[in-house]
Formats: sequence, structure tokens, C-alpha cells
Amino acid sequence: MTDAWAGDGAGEGTDRPVAADAAGSADLAVPPGGSGELLTPEALDGLDNASRLVAAARAAGTRAVYARAWAAFIAWCARNGLAALPCSPATLAAYLGHRAPKPALVKDGRVVRDAVPGLTPSSLEVIRAAVRHAHRAAGQPAPADTPAIADLMRGAKRSHQGRKRKVAALMTVPAHDKDEAEPSLFRLLDAIDVRTVRGVRDRALILVGFAAALRRSEAAGLLWGDIRPAKGGLSITVRGSKTDHENKGQTVGVAMVGGDACPVAALDAWRLALLAAGYVAGEGEPVFRDVRRENGAIGSAPLNPRTVARTVQRLAAAAGLDPTHFAGHSLRAGFVSTAVADGQEITAILATTRHKEPKTLLEYVRIQGLAERNAVRGALSRRRPTSQGEGGAEEP
Repeated sequence: MTDAWAGDGAGEGTDRPVAADAAGSADLAVPPGGSGELLTPEALDGLDNASRLVAAARAAGTRAVYARAWAAFIAWCARNGLAALPCSPATLAAYLGHRAPKPALVKDGRVVRDAVPGLTPSSLEVIRAAVRHAHRAAGQPAPADTPAIADLMRGAKRSHQGRKRKVAALMTVPAHDKDEAEPSLFRLLDAIDVRTVRGVRDRALILVGFAAALRRSEAAGLLWGDIRPAKGGLSITVRGSKTDHENKGQTVGVAMVGGDACPVAALDAWRLALLAAGYVAGEGEPVFRDVRRENGAIGSAPLNPRTVARTVQRLAAAAGLDPTHFAGHSLRAGFVSTAVADGQEITAILATTRHKEPKTLLEYVRIQGLAERNAVRGALSRRRPTSQGEGGAEEP
């Protein structure tokens, strides 16, 4: 290990596998005043409730993401003979470097190693946060907060700049005014084989994710208890979203539109498929589950958010689209782009996307048709010609 990572964090000299609890746990240990006596039942009850409140400080979705990232970190440390808890800054740096993209290695004008894809800076930050959370929960100094790790993350973000790409939006209107091709969302729907259980799941996932402008983690985390009948369709309560840190829940409406692109009908078909497979669509049960490609067997665990992205990409490829241009976020971006292209009011769009700031929507609006949507286009076109012609000025 280099000097840059030595001496500024816990775990120095202890780089060997150790047992560790999941990152989602946060047990509190309160010393009884230093006198060594046992805690009273009253104090124990207070400590138990305090632990519950600590666990509730983060949304369930966040805790699940941290737990997965922490488990992957523990496994990597075990394979490489390094301590996970406590870990040194060097260990964390090595893991982040392992998961980060690697550029092509060129020596004497010859490529000796191809570029290796890796995680984005935001995904690396999730790992850093999960390791920080696990160390704090265990009462250990957090190597994630050392200056060396902060520099590493800044370098990752700087290296990532210029390689950012906006995912393509899945839309129900043509992307261009003169585009005669079938809109991308409908092309995806046409590529789904609804004669299979997996196809029934895919159609419901795509249509509900699009109509409710869901992030991939929100779609994966839906429970049947979050969905209620409403006038004209359904109301869906999204819990623990990116903009709902207190986990109060944000409710959006999904309309019953009829036809084969109706999200309500697609969701009903998926519920029936679950019931036919022996599952009870109870309030605490996940809406979307994994379905095995080989035999259509339905899994019991909630869908992994990454599976949402993989499903979109798989269907995009089946529809003849470039799958590298699409991701799970294509559904949410498609909702905004479609609504804007359809001339919907920004208040109606915000009611579904749940953005706190209207300006955030500008990041989702695609550049197609910007000239036609220019705010003063109509006002400029109403200028009256002058006596000197449309472009001249009148003489006094």
C-alpha cells in the first residue's frame, strides 16, 4: 500500500478478513455511566427504541442499496485477504479503483489493454456511503471520509466528464416532427410476447413505469398496498423516493386509457399471472418480481432495480433499437419528453414527476423541437410590415 493511503484511517495493520454485520444495521452501545452496572429495563427500552429510530433515518430503499453494496465489498475483501471492518483507506481505495472504469493502456503506440467499463461516479459514491455507514454503525472511524478518498472521488468525477450521455427517452409521440417511424415506446411494446409470463410482467413494468414517471428504484420497490383504485384509473403512492427523504410518500395518478397500451389493464394482467402462479398480491408484497427466462417461474423477491434497466435494454434490442442508448431512466425521461411535446402544462407534469423545482425538468426536455417551442416565436411572427418593407425602418 502506498503512503497516500497509510495512517489516516482505521484498520491499519489489520488487512485480513473479519466478520461484519450488514450495512443496514446500526446497533447502539450506550455505556452505563462508566460504572459497569447493568442497564435498567427502562434504559434498555429507551435504547431499543433509539435503535429503531436510527434504522428509520434512511428510506427502506436506501438501506437495501447500502446492504447490497456492503455485501459486495465484504466479498471482495475476503477474496483478496483484506479486512472489511474496520478497513484502511488503502483497502477502500483499491476497491473503488477496481470498480471504476479503466482507460485503455497504450505502450509504444500499441494497445496492451483495452478500456474496461466500470461504475459511474454516482455508483462509486453509493459504495463509499455504504462503507461509511457500516463503520459508523460499528463505532469505527470512517475511511470513506479521509482526504485521500475524497481526492479519489474527485478524480473519478473529473475523468467521467465528457463521457456523460443522456439516455434516450422512450416516447409515445415521434421524436421529430417529420419522423414517420413508430414512437419508441410503442416499438418496445410490440416487441413483448404477452403470451409468456415474463412478457406480461414486462408490459406492466414498462407501462406503469412510463405512466407514473417512476425511477427504476421506485418501480422495483412498489408494493401492492401502494396501489389503490381511483376515479379514472389508479393512484400510486411512491415511498422513499429521491425527493422524499422523510419517506412520507408521494401519490401520483395513472389513467385508464384502454387499448393495449393501458397501464391499468397491463397491471391487472400481471396481478392475475401472479395469482395463477400461487402468489397472493397482499399489501406488503412486491408488485414486480423476477421471472426466469427459461421456464417463466416467478421469484419471491422484489425486482432488483438493475433488472428494470436490463429489461428496457433487452426490449430495445428486440425492437431493433440500439440498447446502449436506453436505460431504466428512459421511462421517466420519456414521460417528461412526451408530455412536453404534447403541449401539457408544467404543473400537470410536475404532479407526476414530483420534482421540487420546475427548472429540474429542463434537464429532461430533449432538444428536438426547441425552435418550435421558443417562447417568443409567436410574438415575433406578429410584427406588422413597415412602409419600407418588413425589414426596414420608417423615415421620420
